[in-house]
Amino acid sequence: MTTYTIDTAAAIEQLESNGFDTKQAKALVEIIAERQEELATKSDLDSLKTEINGEINNLKSEINNLKSELKLWIVSAIAIGIGLIKALD
Repeated sequence: MTTYTIDTAAAIEQLESNGFDTKQAKALVEIIAERQEELATKSDLDSLKTEINGEINNLKSEINNLKSELKLWIVSAIAIGIGLIKALD
């Protein structure tokens, strides 16, 4: 993950201008500043999205391969069944 720094003074000021009292604003900014390394950035989310899409495409490919194998198995089973029925006649 990408790390970034928060301008705590500006964040506190913005929170105060939006109705937080100083104590609330400082507490919230402190929590965010302490946890900022755990926060995902847009770049982190984009990378994850790309990785997930790659995995989805791999799964789609595997599903298509399984469909083809299943169709072949079903056709083979039907052919064997017809062969057995004709052999028993």
